[in-house]
Amino acid sequence: MQNYHWTETNISSPLSKKIKQKLKEMNYSLTFTEIEGQLFNRMNKKKVNYFLTIKAKKQDSSDIMEMADFTPQSLVEEIKCSNLEDRNSFFEFVKFLENEFMQNNFVYKEESKPFLVYKLSCQKNEFFDFMFNPVFIKKWCDNFKKEDFYFYDNVILKDVCVKEDECVFDVKNGDHFYKCKFVITDDLYLKVFMERRNEFVSLFNALFTKMGGTFGFRFNLINE
Repeated sequence: MQNYHWTETNISSPLSKKIKQKLKEMNYSLTFTEIEGQLFNRMNKKKVNYFLTIKAKKQDSSDIMEMADFTPQSLVEEIKCSNLEDRNSFFEFVKFLENEFMQNNFVYKEESKPFLVYKLSCQKNEFFDFMFNPVFIKKWCDNFKKEDFYFYDNVILKDVCVKEDECVFDVKNGDHFYKCKFVITDDLYLKVFMERRNEFVSLFNALFTKMGGTFGFRFNLINE
């Protein structure tokens, strides 16, 4: 959902996965869960909101953990648990997740299986320069401009963060922004992790075709 400067990303799935895994590691068996989460972004300022309703029982123990409509504003005392060490540990974990989602260091949809895979003929640092360095972008995209967003003609990116072998960003399609991550392996496969939408196949193919034509590198789409 987008409303002027606001964008919203549904993080319910990765949030639920991480919480369930944590409780499993704490030897709790779930009897009921209702987990919803959103990541909000406004002018590059982020906040996380969530609602947790959980009932769980510790294996080989009488300890029970319960919470209802638990939110970022809730206190540790609102977690009902006879084992105070477990209660405090779980509360600290939830707060850790808040910060993790704020930094965008969360598992993208279908993280284990990329949406698209390309074989590149250029090096990692070259590709990221061609794609995200304004000095290079202007050589293949005449109308490129960088303000708060990256404007490549009709393609808009924001919150671009480039590391040694990966880059995360949001890409706009219609009225919505979608999370995306590029990962380049040592054998020069570019893996694209994001929500599966057919529009992005032609979008990335068009960008890579212009880049490759300018800088003389090849890319081959391995899957679709």
